[in-house]
Amino acid sequence: SFVCECLSECDLPSLFQEDLETMGLGQAKPSVPSPPESQSGPRGQPYSCWIFGGFGILRWATGRLRVALLYISTKLRSVADILPNDDEDRFLQLHTSSSSSSSSPPPPLPPANNSSSSSNGGNNKGSTDSNNNGNNNNTNNISNAKNKAKPVKIFIDGVFDLTHFGHMNAFRQARAKGDLLVVGVNSDDSVFQCKGSRPVLTDTERYEAVKACRFVDEVLPATPYVMTPDYIEMLVNEYGIDYFVHGDDPCIVDGKDVYEAARKAGRFVTIPRTEGISTTDIVGRLLLCSKEHHKDIIPEDASPPLRPPTPKFASKQSQYLVTSQLIKAFTIELPKCDADDREAKVVYVDGAWDMFHAGHIALLKRASALGTRLVVGVHSDEEVNRNRGRNYPIMAMHERVLSVLGCRYVDDVLLNAPWVITEEMIATLNVSKVVRGVVRDCEEAIHPCDPHRVPKALGIHVDLDSENSLTLQAISARLIERRAEVEKRHAEKSAKETSWYREKHGLQTS
Repeated sequence: SFVCECLSECDLPSLFQEDLETMGLGQAKPSVPSPPESQSGPRGQPYSCWIFGGFGILRWATGRLRVALLYISTKLRSVADILPNDDEDRFLQLHTSSSSSSSSPPPPLPPANNSSSSSNGGNNKGSTDSNNNGNNNNTNNISNAKNKAKPVKIFIDGVFDLTHFGHMNAFRQARAKGDLLVVGVNSDDSVFQCKGSRPVLTDTERYEAVKACRFVDEVLPATPYVMTPDYIEMLVNEYGIDYFVHGDDPCIVDGKDVYEAARKAGRFVTIPRTEGISTTDIVGRLLLCSKEHHKDIIPEDASPPLRPPTPKFASKQSQYLVTSQLIKAFTIELPKCDADDREAKVVYVDGAWDMFHAGHIALLKRASALGTRLVVGVHSDEEVNRNRGRNYPIMAMHERVLSVLGCRYVDDVLLNAPWVITEEMIATLNVSKVVRGVVRDCEEAIHPCDPHRVPKALGIHVDLDSENSLTLQAISARLIERRAEVEKRHAEKSAKETSWYREKHGLQTS
């Protein structure tokens, strides 16, 4: 059928009408008298003319057949050029392949990229065209995937409690294994059945946090904690999942590997775990924060003796070693924009963004809709502690920056942002609106001098109602209510994580 289509496109009669007429097959124009009937063939032409005409037709047909074959070859080559270089061997599958099934083998993974799969960072694939809704990288990757026979879909699941940048980095690494990333968020009930305790955050809060990550294409809520063969088959058939991904740390329930079924199906891939950060680690910091330290806000004009010489921040417990490559891996996904574009409507919102949660995300989503570019300021550890007291912040500044960078609604981040917004700062960043949420973390500890008094005087300040009332204090209160249970579980998990880490790196156990 393909050859017939090419021949029909050749339109041979019109292309070679002149040749047909030359060989006497077109309109006859005899220039000599007709020979006697005994020496003439049909149509009154000499037999010699028909003999030589027959050879001419044969010669013409041979030449035109070569032209047709050359044309067909060119068409085939042009079709092959449309496909990516590594997919030319799948050309016939475009017309013969059917929908994926659990019995069919998964497609080959893309070539390994050491920089993109590293737990400490590296370039992620794809360009980043800007999008006001923060879906810039997702749209681009889907567009690239359409050029392939079938985009490779990766699935990763988990509890993702107290969602942090370590989870986001896992999403980044998993997505680099294919084209699209689908994330399953384990349900509260399934976690309780398998682990004996419920997450600190609700199903909805964890779902919203994962959904807002710029490395995620689709989220499945209320997924089971244990991957059964039937569930894997459903994901493959209904969602087109090709591979299942998890960190290289063990995931055992009742002595069995949670991902055993995926391994047996040949669809399991591991990624390096982001070391130095975990939900267990963050719980330990929150437990420290529940102990009194220094509550009072220190006046700006206080003399040095009144200031604590070595404030004990919970963030000082951080064991994560941030590298420039990881910062680059997160920032490369930011929308491309011209920092010198004075016509851009820049919206600025600042904060500690400690324990980055669904309440923060709801505010950033609304703020991003007020302009064309959302710049988020992140305060330093010292500035946060100075103005909030106690053991705040829970997370170190570089950890909080990574969490903000992972949010799809953010276009740029200002590190070590000033606590007080000045007129010079507004002019330098070309800010058109300064936003602050009505519901805020540590509201009782806000400095008596309003740090937003300048933008208010300029008439560019906006107070936004928060669609999500979750705060850092609410999260801490949930832990305090379950303090005995949480402390016991934290001690057990912390010991297991430390043992796994030291064994992985061949270190002596203490």
